[in-house]
Amino acid sequence: MKSKKLKPIHPLNALEKQPKTLVELFNDKRRWCKDASAKNAKKQCVDVTSYDAVSFCLSGAASRLNLSKVKINRLNKAATMLHRIKTGKFETSYISVNDDRKTTFQDIQIIVKAANV
Repeated sequence: MKSKKLKPIHPLNALEKQPKTLVELFNDKRRWCKDASAKNAKKQCVDVTSYDAVSFCLSGAASRLNLSKVKINRLNKAATMLHRIKTGKFETSYISVNDDRKTTFQDIQIIVKAANV
C-alpha cells in the first residue's frame, strides 16, 4: 500500500488551513522532526514559516503556531517531567528533550497532550 504524500503546512497567512494546536499538528509521525526547527519533504532544513515545511520539532512547531509564553511554559514542564521519568535525566528545556536520541514520537504526543497545547 502506497502512503499518502505529506502536504506542506500552509503559510501563516492561511490560518484557517493550518493546525491550531500542537496536538492537531502532531497527529501524524511524519509531522515531527529532530535536529532542525522545520524540514521540507526532502528532509532538508527550512524556516518554520516556509510554505515547504512539512515537519517540525517542538520548538519549531511552537514558533509556527505562535504559542503564548504560558503555553510554552506548560510545554516545557510536561517535556522535562516526562523525560525525567523516562530516562532519569533532568533536561532543562523542551528543545533538548525533543532532540534527545531516546525521545520518541509517542513521547511527543504525550507531552503535547499533557501540556494541552
